[in-house]
This record gives sequence, structure tokens and C-alpha cells, in this order.
Amino acid sequence: MKAQIKVGVLVVNERSEVLLIKEKPPNIGQAKWNIIKGTHEDNGETIFETAIRECQEEASIDVELTHALGVYLYDGDRRFRIQFNFLAVAKNSKAIVPDKDHQELRNENISEAHWFRKEEVLKLEKSDYLSEITYQVIQGCLKDGKKYPLEIYNQPHQV
Repeated sequence: MKAQIKVGVLVVNERSEVLLIKEKPPNIGQAKWNIIKGTHEDNGETIFETAIRECQEEASIDVELTHALGVYLYDGDRRFRIQFNFLAVAKNSKAIVPDKDHQELRNENISEAHWFRKEEVLKLEKSDYLSEITYQVIQGCLKDGKKYPLEIYNQPHQV
């Protein structure tokens, strides 16, 4: 079984607001809130570069990664997945949802990007989120203060 590598990014702005996107995957009945997430491609890109690229692709946000938020391992859909999660600060706060044509190319269905106050995010129910992992990443960082230095991940471009 081949492992799929994913990245998740919890983005905050200078006002400590949290960016969430509303997304509806094909297998879910309704759109739910999510952090920015994507798949790491085997093209020489580091997981850090993947995280930055996904922020640009899904919300037109330029970010600086500041912390690691842990790694989640899960088995499902006949695939083993590893998700590296990051905290990032937005360099610009104007989040823009990509047009439908660009989303179709990447098999996405994002309807909204919204900045929430921390208190608002913490009031959302687990069922408001697209996945248990998204909920855990948000709760771990915003409620419990779990964040780690980026240096825990060592990923040189070439070994």
C-alpha cells in the first residue's frame, strides 16, 4: 500500500483571525469548514513548499510558515495517509476563492473563504468541520496551544 502525503495549514492574519474555507467533496452531502489542505506531489517540492502553494491555490493567500502543528496518520479508502500540519501567518488578508474552472482542474469544490475570530472558531461544533483531523488541528492549536518549532521537520531538497 502506497502512502499519500497531505499537508494542512491553519492560517492566521495580523488580527489573529483564522482563515477557514467552506468545501464540499464529492462524498459529503453538504459543504463544511476546513483548513487549507492538499496533496504533496512527488515533483521535488518540499512539504513546506506544498503548504505555501496550497494556500495560494485555495485562497490566493501568501503565507509564512511559523510552526508545526503535528502529524496525523490515518488509514482509509484503501490508502494510508500522512498529514503534516502547519501554522502560518498570512502576508495578505484578502482571501479569494478560485474560479470554478481552476477548481475543477484540481478536483476541488470551495465555495467560501472566511476570516473568523478565534472565539468564533472555538464555538464551531465538530460536525461543522469537514474532518475529525481538521477539528483536532484547530482545537490543539487554538484551545490547547499545541505548536512546535518548524525545525522538528528536516527536509533537505536533495539527500
